[in-house]
Amino acid sequence: WFISSFCSLNQQSLTRMNLGIIFLTVICLAFADELSDCKCLEGYRPQLDEDGHAMCYGIHVKAFAPCNLIKKPRCQCGPEVTGILNDASGVWCVKYNRGSQVKRWRCENREEWETFFSQHPNIQRASGRN
Repeated sequence: WFISSFCSLNQQSLTRMNLGIIFLTVICLAFADELSDCKCLEGYRPQLDEDGHAMCYGIHVKAFAPCNLIKKPRCQCGPEVTGILNDASGVWCVKYNRGSQVKRWRCENREEWETFFSQHPNIQRASGRN
């Protein structure tokens, strides 16, 4: 039945079917390309959302984020740190006592921050130059 039905299709039907296959192939390749361009942070994987846009979805958490986010280094501080402050002047190691700032110093991994800023010149440095 299938073979006889397929053979009896006229040229116009075959052309429509071919156009449909080509259209679906182009759509699939467009989505595949968008997914392959989507780079996710650790713990996330690229996936298409319900609108067909690539997003990063959490593997172990129910969260999502845009593709291609740049991960900044974590500010490393010594044992006396009680907090890390991120303000307009930069990222700082801070020691607080009863809610008041007692001491502030630069992140101890300054070389890592310098490398990060040299690799991503479009990211603005704060005046603190961390």
